[in-house]
Amino acid sequence: TSQLISFNSTDQAAIEALKLPNIIIKDVHSRIGVRNIGELLGNRFTILVRTDKPVDAKALETALGPIKSQGFWNFYSLQRFGNRLLTHRIGQMVLTGRHEDALRLFLCGSSPHETRTFQHLRTQAAEQWGNWAAMTKVYNEYPFFMEKELRATAALEQTGGNISAGLAAISDQIKFAVAAFGSYHFNALLSKKIASGDAPAELPLLNPETISLFASELGADQLAGISFSQPGLPFLGENRTKTAPTRSKIVVHSATVIPEGVIFHFDLPKAAYATTFMAELFDLYQGRPVPDWVNQAEVDTRAPLGYPPVTETTSQFMAGEVPGLAEE
Repeated sequence: TSQLISFNSTDQAAIEALKLPNIIIKDVHSRIGVRNIGELLGNRFTILVRTDKPVDAKALETALGPIKSQGFWNFYSLQRFGNRLLTHRIGQMVLTGRHEDALRLFLCGSSPHETRTFQHLRTQAAEQWGNWAAMTKVYNEYPFFMEKELRATAALEQTGGNISAGLAAISDQIKFAVAAFGSYHFNALLSKKIASGDAPAELPLLNPETISLFASELGADQLAGISFSQPGLPFLGENRTKTAPTRSKIVVHSATVIPEGVIFHFDLPKAAYATTFMAELFDLYQGRPVPDWVNQAEVDTRAPLGYPPVTETTSQFMAGEVPGLAEE
C-alpha cells in the first residue's frame, strides 16, 4: 500500500533519514498544515482475483458494463466488522451501557476467524479476568499484535479496574465498534430497500440525530436502550456523516485476464469497499485454508498494466520481510 501522510512540526531532513521496518518513505516535501481525517479523496486499487477456471474476457466486460455506468450497491464489507467479525457486537454493548461486557468481548472474545494462537491467548486472558497484571502478561507474549489489548489492561491496572478508563484507553477502537454497529444496520436497511425496489440515493447512518429512522431495524426494546451520550465516554457522540450513498461510483481503469485470474485496476471514493465491488462479479472466498485449486505462484500485478515491476519495491526490503510473504 502507498499512502500520503503528514508529520507535524518536524524537520524534513529528519523524515528523509528515517529507517523503519517494511516502510519506504519517499516524495517528502514541506507544506503549511497537516493531513486530517476526512481529507481522503479515495483509493486506487490493483488487485489480483485468483479464479478456479479461466475467465471469459467478453463475459467479464459485459458484467462490468452496468457497474461502470451505475456503480454498485454500497454495502459495508467484512473489514468493517474486524478480523474477528464481532466488532459490531462490541458497539451494541457500548451503546446499550453494557460496558464491562463490551470490554470483556474486546479483550477475550474468541472467534474462529482469528488464528488458533490468538484464540488460545484470549482464552488464557479470560481465565484471568479481573487480574489485570496477569492479563497483561498473557498479551505481552505478542505485544505487537496485542498493542490495543495492552493499552486497555494498562489503564485497568492503573485505575483499579475502572471499566470506563479501560474503554477510554482504546477510544479509537470503541468508536470504530459503534460505527460498525451502525454499518451492520445500514446494510440491513439497504438490503430491505433493494428488495422492495425503492432504494433512495442515500440512506442515513446511525447516530444521535438519525436513530429514530432505524426503529424498524433495531426494534423498540433495543432502540430504547441505546445512548450515544454516556458518562466517561464523551467520544461516542462525535458523528460527522449523517448519510451514505446507496451506490458507490467506480472508475475501472482495466480488467486484465491472465492465466491465474483477473488483475483489476480501479479507483473508489472513500468509504467504499473493494471487496463489495468484487462480490458483484465473483463468489468470493478469503481466509484459510487456501483451496487446492488456487495457483499460489507469485504474480507481478504491476508490469502487465504498464507500471514498473513490483520487484523495484520488494527489492528494497530485507529477505523475509516482504509484506504478505511471511508465514502466519
